[in-house]
Amino acid sequence: MSGDRTKEMKMTTTYANHVSSDRPKQSGSIMRTAMSMCTSSVRFLRRQFARRRAIAHMAELDEHLMRDIGISYGEIQAVVYGRTMPASHRSTRHGRIGF
Repeated sequence: MSGDRTKEMKMTTTYANHVSSDRPKQSGSIMRTAMSMCTSSVRFLRRQFARRRAIAHMAELDEHLMRDIGISYGEIQAVVYGRTMPASHRSTRHGRIGF
């Protein structure tokens, strides 16, 4: 009787090992992907807050300072987000940039 019991335990152990080895090991890649997404989101939010602070700061400047740096009030957001260059850096009629 004890011989049958030993065989039964060996079969159960062998079966359990066999099933677990067939399971794909993806938990590491899922964690890396999740961490990467979190890191990207944090970077995005930091950039957004920095840009908002820059826009708020530039909007407080007086007209004389804005003229000195070559930006009109209507261009602040576009310049901060990098969609356009300030007027002082655009091409002139002589083909030079910012000179």
